[in-house]
Amino acid sequence: MALFTPRGLKLRLPIDYVFPLLQRLHPRVSAFKVLQTTEAMESLPAAWSFGLGLIAFWNLWGPTAIAIAVGTVCVFVHISRISGFPVSGVLVEPARIYSLLSGYGLLFILLLGIGWWKCGWRGVAAYLAGRVGAGAVNSALVSWRSRKVLAAGGPALTQSELSFFAAFVYHAARVGAAGSLELQDGETVEESWLPAFRRLELEWPEVSARFTPD
Repeated sequence: MALFTPRGLKLRLPIDYVFPLLQRLHPRVSAFKVLQTTEAMESLPAAWSFGLGLIAFWNLWGPTAIAIAVGTVCVFVHISRISGFPVSGVLVEPARIYSLLSGYGLLFILLLGIGWWKCGWRGVAAYLAGRVGAGAVNSALVSWRSRKVLAAGGPALTQSELSFFAAFVYHAARVGAAGSLELQDGETVEESWLPAFRRLELEWPEVSARFTPD
């Protein structure tokens, strides 16, 4: 079964694996909240490169400084979300706001427009170079992490699944729940995790209705 976040991010994870994890947080943190935070985790590099890019353009940083700063922050927040440790709320909350406001690339276009106005084409090119370079590094890190999980007998993972794990660990740390991604025997029984699932069905039926068997 594939699960989807409120804005359509696909998670290739079984429902009988995801909801036992979410049941550990129930009722203090809802499944919807974790899925929404998954979107924030997915948006971390874009959100923080947007904020840093805005600061850099407005303060007329040079092209080299822009490229290095943007590339560094993108890689740093990416490592934070795939490390297996709780991501700081200082990083997550701005990304949550960004993920709610972003759509159709409008914020990205706005940022590039400001960059062209303040720093010219060289500033915009430097920003894009930083994003592209960091994207290549981040993709390599995801591939390495996925191969490591596969070698240990786990499923193939994309960035979407890693973002979900980061969101779960983040909320587990906040409420003092077990943050392990391994299920205990009692957690796999359907009746034990149905409360978290039923709450999502009741409060956000449009989200649970999108779950698919593939």
